[in-house]
Amino acid sequence: MVLKPEPIFEAVEKLAAESARVILLTPTGRTFNQATAAELAQQERLLLLCGSYEGVDERVRAALADDELSIGDYVLTNGGLPAMVIIDAVTRLLPGVLGDEKSTWDESFSQGLLEYPSTRGQRNFGA
Repeated sequence: MVLKPEPIFEAVEKLAAESARVILLTPTGRTFNQATAAELAQQERLLLLCGSYEGVDERVRAALADDELSIGDYVLTNGGLPAMVIIDAVTRLLPGVLGDEKSTWDESFSQGLLEYPSTRGQRNFGA
């Protein structure tokens, strides 16, 4: 079953300002990563379209989507969880969200790699 386009078009018309970037969450989209999160954090406004069932009518992708994103190669019941993942990753990059601007400078994937192992405050269990 595919979601019909009319309600989606109506919703986008009511919600999207001219400055909004409309992103369709789909398994065929480019893979979301930290660099994409940083890119999206620069946008004034985002509108995430989440499909259900088998997705959305092709007209939605063709006419409304500025971009298509996927959070990975596995199957979920709908686009709600991918939307939450994207919202969380992007929001934490916005100024003032974490309280200290430097918090995002030296962390996993900020420079393309995982950060060093964390051992502060942990007991050494030997080896």
